[in-house]
Amino acid sequence: MLVEAPGAGKTITATKLAAHAKLNGHSIFIATTKVKRAGGIEQLQAFTCILGLDLVAVTSAKELQLYIAQIQQADVPIFDTSGVNPFDDDDMQMIHEYALAVNAEILFVMATGADAMETADTVRAFSDLEAKRMIISRLDMTRRLGGILAAALVGRIAIANVSVNPSVADGLSQINPVSLAHLIIPEDVSDNQSRTKVAQ
Repeated sequence: MLVEAPGAGKTITATKLAAHAKLNGHSIFIATTKVKRAGGIEQLQAFTCILGLDLVAVTSAKELQLYIAQIQQADVPIFDTSGVNPFDDDDMQMIHEYALAVNAEILFVMATGADAMETADTVRAFSDLEAKRMIISRLDMTRRLGGILAAALVGRIAIANVSVNPSVADGLSQINPVSLAHLIIPEDVSDNQSRTKVAQ
């Protein structure tokens, strides 16, 4: 279950995960809770249509539970949630209820480039929801990466994958201490070349 503060790139992340799973022959269940915000569902609908996937739209945790059999049968269940205010108790409770309804892992999507302390506070809030891993988005658009380290350290949350470009076909990239070091301190190469190394 992908969660974020608004605008972190969660929907494109969901699409990248779905595309990767589809290309590897996995069965996919994909659902969204973005039914109330104008235009919230259309982007994901367009991508799932291209991938030949049925998109399920739900408005409550109880409604999501109706699909529990399909969720359990899928190799890769993906839940795209509406962006939430991490400092609003009602928003966070709603996410918690969705996750509990289907026993989903909460995976935090964080956009790079924000103030390190603000980012750390945000990650701490999602960590309180028992998020253990996060996906870093927009690495191709950011030069200041201190927020990533602050977030991971303060929130005690692991970095699962990163997004180094906006292309759905290129998917997400794995990251390790060496590739993260290349991003932070390039070895006499341009920033773009450094970011390419992560994807290799």
